[in-house]
Amino acid sequence: MNNFVFSYSNKNTFFHKINPTVKLFLLPVLSFLTFFLPLEFCLSLFFVQLILVMILRFSAKEILTDLAPIIFYIFLVYFANFWGIFFVLIKELTFCESMIQSCKNTFWDKNTFISLFRIFVLVQTSSIFFKTTSSEKIKASVESIELFIRKIFGAKDECLFSDCVSLFITFIPRTFELWNQLVLSWKVRGGKIGLRMIFVLFPILISIGLKKARETTNAILNRRS
Repeated sequence: MNNFVFSYSNKNTFFHKINPTVKLFLLPVLSFLTFFLPLEFCLSLFFVQLILVMILRFSAKEILTDLAPIIFYIFLVYFANFWGIFFVLIKELTFCESMIQSCKNTFWDKNTFISLFRIFVLVQTSSIFFKTTSSEKIKASVESIELFIRKIFGAKDECLFSDCVSLFITFIPRTFELWNQLVLSWKVRGGKIGLRMIFVLFPILISIGLKKARETTNAILNRRS
């Protein structure tokens, strides 16, 4: 089983069998509605996701792996807000008063909570999509849509746009897959998790990522020639 963010979970569930083109249309639609409809829709979608995750029997590790980046982002937002407010208030209030007021202004801020909750739901929507739809099916669906549109307008049967879109959609899972492999290699060699690991592996991630991007580009060009 893959243990990187937005990795495909090879299971035989009803959601896996849904036409990937349908899911591909639903992803941007639900993403748009998550941000622009009232909070009640977002809450309803969140509970639907919880039920769906239980039905699809995703493990806690799979769920937490996909949600780890957004959890870190939420922590970072609250951390920055807290200390930003604290250093402003400390000039006029005592230390304890500044701490208490900073906590109230940070963790009881309704607008911040709602915005982060919407992003959380959006990430979970993407997680379910990628876990139930393989990269091959995503690419095939985008190609079928492009070929259908090209046929309507009498254009050439080329999948120029679909190649770009499919690469863009699979960029995140592929990047995290590569990072997961680098971290695993680091641990095998006795390396410890910390800032040093990030500083060492991040340039390697960029280098290997660019190499793989070039290889993918050459493969696409060779297929067209």
